[in-house]
Amino acid sequence: MIMINTANLDDEINKLKSELIEASQENDDLVAESVVEKSQELDKLIVAFMDKQLQG
Repeated sequence: MIMINTANLDDEINKLKSELIEASQENDDLVAESVVEKSQELDKLIVAFMDKQLQG
């Protein structure tokens, strides 16, 4: 019969929970960075379009 140490299992569960939270936060940071980059690209396109309109 295999004895399972519940303290070890609890530690492993908590470690995995922490890793998942960290991975989730890293993903959120990457998504936010991508949104900012796309927003900046859009701003540049709007400015270029407005310049073309003003030039005639």
